[in-house]
Amino acid sequence: MPWGEAVRLAGVLVSDPTSQIAAAVSGWERPWSHEWAASVDLFDLMHMVNGKNPKPYPRPWPDPNHKRHGRTNRSRAEVISILNAHGHRIAG
Repeated sequence: MPWGEAVRLAGVLVSDPTSQIAAAVSGWERPWSHEWAASVDLFDLMHMVNGKNPKPYPRPWPDPNHKRHGRTNRSRAEVISILNAHGHRIAG
């Protein structure tokens, strides 16, 4: 198989949310389908309307409200200089 075809096929796998590869690349816990996402949204809506204190059904993707992991005492400029010293090209 030529490299161009392999790259195109990998692109298809990464864009398909039902594939394990797309889940791994996106950092999800598991793959999901559009039908599953619609069903879970309906499930959450039913529980919001009929429940007293509903919790949303867990999604496989990371929580957007979770801000960051860990702590550091370094300034942003110091972190950028460390990353640039290791070969990254970050303007700051």
